[in-house]
Amino acid sequence: MTVITRVLAVVDTLLCVLVFFPLAVLYWRGTWGLQDVFLATTDQRTSAWTSFSIGASTSLAAQLVQPVLLRLATSKRRLLYTALCRLHLYICGWGTLCYWRGVWNLVDLYTGVGWRSSLAVYCVWQMLAFVTCTARTNVGLPLSIQLDTDPDLLRPNTAFDVKPDEPVWFALDVCFSQFVIVSGNVCVWRGMWNVVDTFLLPHAPVHSEVASLLLGLAGLGLLFLLQWPTSVLSARLALKSSTYQLLFEDAVFLFATWANVLLWRGGWDMCVRYVRSENAATVEWTTHALGAGALLALQLLNNVTLNGIDKDGSYSGGTGIYPTKFLRACVCREAETEYDLLGPML
Repeated sequence: MTVITRVLAVVDTLLCVLVFFPLAVLYWRGTWGLQDVFLATTDQRTSAWTSFSIGASTSLAAQLVQPVLLRLATSKRRLLYTALCRLHLYICGWGTLCYWRGVWNLVDLYTGVGWRSSLAVYCVWQMLAFVTCTARTNVGLPLSIQLDTDPDLLRPNTAFDVKPDEPVWFALDVCFSQFVIVSGNVCVWRGMWNVVDTFLLPHAPVHSEVASLLLGLAGLGLLFLLQWPTSVLSARLALKSSTYQLLFEDAVFLFATWANVLLWRGGWDMCVRYVRSENAATVEWTTHALGAGALLALQLLNNVTLNGIDKDGSYSGGTGIYPTKFLRACVCREAETEYDLLGPML
């Protein structure tokens, strides 16, 4: 790793935490809030089921059409592909947020929001994530980013990696990925969030939000500092046994998910508290537009819109430990390379 690459790695980390994360919060808050405004009814169940239905149908349709869009990427119609890809990402964003809101609120309604039920639901789905080797899916921005220009962006990422050439099995794989893995992802975050709500300064909301944000930043800071040694250790363990690598990476992803949830909870609640207006629709549209527009301009919209499945242990050479390449990809065109197993750990 050259000196320039090391400097860019530090800058990438700062960008992920200080720029990309706030933009992601704005986008999610605005898109979620717009549903609260326009799908609000006197019956919370109806509102939640409406969000779930819109999200499920949109997300399933989007995943089924991705192989068609991917064919354009290999053709000479690059401009058409780029335009359709960005439109696809934007539509996927609405599907993803509707699905998350629907599942989150439905689980709240049918199981309650108490810490015991939330913890029980969390434990069940966290264990399922380990069993299905999808714990990495629970970790997102700012610990992991992917550029919209990635040639594999629209390649279907499903639980069983069934190829679109087998349409029936592919459709079943897409359904399983959506209704089991993605739903589990929502339940994991929702369970963690509710537990933190209960135990982290529950009687002092403002202090709780600040503490959550600081704890999340501290956790992420530790992970970023350990990115190189953990990646090297993962690569070395893979040489001995894929099981060792899987267990180690799952432990890292578990810690990373908790840190991410703390960060998002603090950022989200503070955004709701301080970014407000008498006209709810106006502030939600504004935050949605700012987040979507900025992330689109930065070629990072997919990180808040797609529901792809990341399989644990599927990355070789330690490259699966929270990749955060932005400037290194844009400026240096650095490809994913395996970590030097003989190099220093620090």
